Amino acid sequence: MAIGESTGESKQPFSGPAIECSSVSVRFLDRATQEQRDILRDLDMHVPAGSVVALLGKSGCGKSTLLRSVAGLQAIQSGKIVIGERSIEDARDSLAFVFQEPALLPWRTAIENVCLPLELQAKMSRWDIRKRAELLLKTVGFVAADHEKLPTQLSGGMKMRASLARALVTEPTLLLLDEPFAALDDMLRWRLNEMLLELCRQQSRTILFVTHNIAEAVFLSRQIAIMHHGRIAQWIDNPLSLPRTSDMRSTTEFAQFYGHVSKCLIDVSQGELDEAR
Repeated sequence: MAIGESTGESKQPFSGPAIECSSVSVRFLDRATQEQRDILRDLDMHVPAGSVVALLGKSGCGKSTLLRSVAGLQAIQSGKIVIGERSIEDARDSLAFVFQEPALLPWRTAIENVCLPLELQAKMSRWDIRKRAELLLKTVGFVAADHEKLPTQLSGGMKMRASLARALVTEPTLLLLDEPFAALDDMLRWRLNEMLLELCRQQSRTILFVTHNIAEAVFLSRQIAIMHHGRIAQWIDNPLSLPRTSDMRSTTEFAQFYGHVSKCLIDVSQGELDEAR
């Protein structure tokens, strides 16, 4: 059963919005020098509607700042961000953010954590909220016995799956992810990657995610944006076919594209070294 069918409502499949960033700049105060430091520098980016885009680049290049800016969690000093045809403020009800840490409320059970966003919206009955949360937990691999467990009783992978279910329960058309699988072992990380792709297959969302893992970017994305010094240094279309399964990771095509992305990252860094010489 696809997400959105739990309450008996007749819903049309939704499609995620485009993201348009024009000359976006963000500056932070460097407390050591008391000077303003540019984190994003006149950044331009177009994420096509319904696309899955990975942000790659070395630490400090501005990936997470860009993600938080799109979410409206970080103020920008100049430029403009448009989601679909709406401002960030108007689009907040259609997006969800998944952080690197699950950030589940420790006094609420797994299902109560998933219910929370809908409870705050106060637009659905308690019964409908509960049913949708149950469906989401089932979709991410929870069994009924785990629904009433507190976060302290859940494994790291289960916490992250509950966090993902909580993000999806409002049926967002835009999903923003900041390295949510970074702390997990490789086997669990790949399983959650596959689960995320399946959720995307069920409903077309626009997804923008930050990762340091090249293989994850290659497996999940349709485009990869390599960031450098607060800007998009390279934009790479992913040639791998859809749908993608675990078997694809062992193919020649996957290895070749992985090598291409790795070389692009090296070239971007090499350019920085050349400038310093």
